[in-house]
Amino acid sequence: VDALAQARRDLRQNAVEAYIAGGASDQLSLVLTSEDLTEAADRVNFLDRRTVNAADAIARFEQLKNDNDPENVKLAAQLDALDAGLADARDGLYQATANEADAERAVALEAASRAAAARAAASRAAASPTVPPTTVRPSGAATPTPTTRAPTASPSTSSTTSAPAALGSFTAPSWYRPAVGVGPTPEGWARLRACESGGNYASVSGSGRYRGAYQFDRSTWENLGGIGDPATAPPADQDLAAAVLYSIRGARAWPSCGGSLV
Repeated sequence: VDALAQARRDLRQNAVEAYIAGGASDQLSLVLTSEDLTEAADRVNFLDRRTVNAADAIARFEQLKNDNDPENVKLAAQLDALDAGLADARDGLYQATANEADAERAVALEAASRAAAARAAASRAAASPTVPPTTVRPSGAATPTPTTRAPTASPSTSSTTSAPAALGSFTAPSWYRPAVGVGPTPEGWARLRACESGGNYASVSGSGRYRGAYQFDRSTWENLGGIGDPATAPPADQDLAAAVLYSIRGARAWPSCGGSLV
């Protein structure tokens, strides 16, 4: 049953890959429209591999169906449907946390903008002090003794220090197969990091929930296969986790900054 369910998932993944690749399978047109013959050959080979993989997946599924009784085939379909439902639920969770991270970033940027405006106003006021009007005292009046007022203590900003987090690391799940020659460029990933975290792999959001260069929350990080704190994981591990997440959700994983991947 597990093998049948996996075969169904493989078929679905092949369909997704075919959709992402675009469906243009005329190899001659690929060669003729490419100025770089090496690139053209790579694209043709990619399409050939995709076709072979799809044919293999179909053959495996049909063979497993023939080798099992109908009850097992039915159970495999139910198991596959449950797995798909779980994937949809996780997708919804990823989207909700991504939207929340964007909202938190927007609030932080607005607060920083207001603070900067307040500092600028204070600087302008300090540079142009107001001269108080001269008071004329009656002849013979005693000069008032100046009083010194203690400066009002400004309220202190409290901060909390959390215990050191476990060192983060990430290993790609067994199903992950990086697509060669497709997807965001290194420059696109750099733009995404700059938008999400200023390119800082150790970045932590104000609430502490979103961490690292790609602002993972812990549940997303762990569901993808990470352990420990994303913000303490090596840059290469964070990059790999982002690539895995992109393979699942595309640029939607970063609602506001995802457009910078293009």
